[in-house]
Amino acid sequence: MSKNNRILIIAADGYEDLEFTASFDILQRWGFNVDVAYLLQEGKKYVTSACGLNVMVKETLESITPKLDNYDHLMIPGGDGNVWRLDKSEYTSKIIEHFITKNKKIGAICAAPVLLAKRGYLKDKYAICYPAKKYQSILIANGAKIKNLSCKADQDCSVVIDNNIMTGLDFKTAVKFADKLVTFFN
Repeated sequence: MSKNNRILIIAADGYEDLEFTASFDILQRWGFNVDVAYLLQEGKKYVTSACGLNVMVKETLESITPKLDNYDHLMIPGGDGNVWRLDKSEYTSKIIEHFITKNKKIGAICAAPVLLAKRGYLKDKYAICYPAKKYQSILIANGAKIKNLSCKADQDCSVVIDNNIMTGLDFKTAVKFADKLVTFFN
């Protein structure tokens, strides 16, 4: 396993705790270098997770954007608030576009695949997302293929890899998703 792989995780207020933490923890335990950049609300120095955990911010999406060549792969956790906040940021678009155009690997779980779909990066690709119609309809409307709209966390369809993009179902698959990231990002 390459211990030189550098992973970037991006998040904002409302990120899903378990999806973020499982990926961060497992990737670090396997020797990956993991950095996190957050979208900050003006005047704040921390972000708040979906469960209310406040995290002090060292890097922002804005400050990390010029350094993207330093990263091999990108991971985006879900969480409704997280995704809708990230979706409004021009830096999110720049970051995702960088990883796509450089053919670097991206992992997105729960609601986060919406960020890829809305930018056209899931067109004609197999993907999975949180099993709610509001998310599934965005993926489908943007050309993504979902094999099983009724997929459950314990089924094989709960983590989908298509070329350089890996998507995951929801928080119940967070550890399974993170375990697969280790192989996917290697």
